[in-house]
Amino acid sequence: MNFAANAVPDAILPILDGILATWSGLPVAVREVIENAVREHGPDVFKASSPQATSQVSAFLNTLWPVRNSLPSDVRRLLEEGQVGAQASVTNRITGMRPLSAEQQRLVLARMREIVDFRVYDDPKSLATQVDALVTAFQKRLTVDERREWQTLHDAYAAGGDATAYLRAVERLLAGYRKVQDMIEAHKLWAPTPVLRNLDMGLFPSAKGVGLTSFAPTASAGPELIRYANINFPNKVLLTEKRVTLLIQVTREHQDWSVTSADESRMTLKLGPLTIVVQAEDFELDGALGGRAVPNVEDKNAREVDVVAEADCDPVAFLLTPQSAGIKKIQIDFYQFKRNILSLSLQTTVTVDAAELHDRADVEIRPFSMESPERGAAAPIPDLELRVIMSADRTKLFYLLHSAKTREYSFKSVGQVDLKTDPQTFLKLTFDKPSHRIRETATL
Repeated sequence: MNFAANAVPDAILPILDGILATWSGLPVAVREVIENAVREHGPDVFKASSPQATSQVSAFLNTLWPVRNSLPSDVRRLLEEGQVGAQASVTNRITGMRPLSAEQQRLVLARMREIVDFRVYDDPKSLATQVDALVTAFQKRLTVDERREWQTLHDAYAAGGDATAYLRAVERLLAGYRKVQDMIEAHKLWAPTPVLRNLDMGLFPSAKGVGLTSFAPTASAGPELIRYANINFPNKVLLTEKRVTLLIQVTREHQDWSVTSADESRMTLKLGPLTIVVQAEDFELDGALGGRAVPNVEDKNAREVDVVAEADCDPVAFLLTPQSAGIKKIQIDFYQFKRNILSLSLQTTVTVDAAELHDRADVEIRPFSMESPERGAAAPIPDLELRVIMSADRTKLFYLLHSAKTREYSFKSVGQVDLKTDPQTFLKLTFDKPSHRIRETATL
């Protein structure tokens, strides 16, 4: 099967999306074929410039042809439509080629990574020796079943088994053990060429703010960069106002127009994408300007910008339309390498009386500091993150689930709870009892 190169830009993302949407229902043998195809062609897609990536993606699609009948109908149709008949000449196929854009290439790699982590180990034999020694030293911490299965892997590798196969099996078996995963993660590359480890691939033009820094090799986390989260939003909004602008820009120096102070907005970041997520109580998010959409996240409340060495990040404007009057809370979260770096919370008053706007000023920001990912993209990410946000009047709790490991939870709102009273008032009686007992004991 030869997939038409000129059909690749329109077909590849729907094909990958269709596979991901039905992944759990695919036969095991079919999943193995797709995983092996990603491992084989993913590194070539990463290394290629965006025009050359088209032919690499076409080669990947060719490997899906034998299992097409087991794939979703839409995927099968796209594969069949892209088939080039034997009568088509090589010249015709080349002249009809439309290259993938830099953004399309980035999205293809992101979706491939969801299917299987196709990165390669920088030195499989050396790493396998280190991992094997680590597990040997701490094998008593494994469950009986884990220890039995690992012993089988250990014996097979000691008898001359393949180091890469051993490492992949250990990764699957001991996924819940942080030390093992950290050791392996620190020695992965996106392409099997050692010289790539400390180079900026330069695959994408920075002028548009489009990059592949998140796919940079993880052997070196890169320099730490001090940046400031500058935010501007009015402290009072008229209920009838439409698309009020929440302006956010991450810069090298603190900006005078920001309502945040330099101390509370200070972040330590790495080179690479930075995700900005907004949760606005009783506001409709009508869209966003600046930055770019976050891969695999459909919500309008998230945008992605690039952190680069010698320039500020692109400004981002979220357009908010109030839905009800009262004191409202807006939370802004910053993520890098899929981990929360900083949370800032602001309050604004939505009013129905235009006369109240005469003293309108910028809102007050309340910061919540998070740990900076010192190891950059090499640091492990949480399986699932639960965010609980309290409303401005302290009568509601909003729940947000996020996981970078599954598309099912991407900054997903999962409901709210109405409280009968302020939690602090409710818990005061509970805390007063042990406090009273402690005071009584202290007097004995």
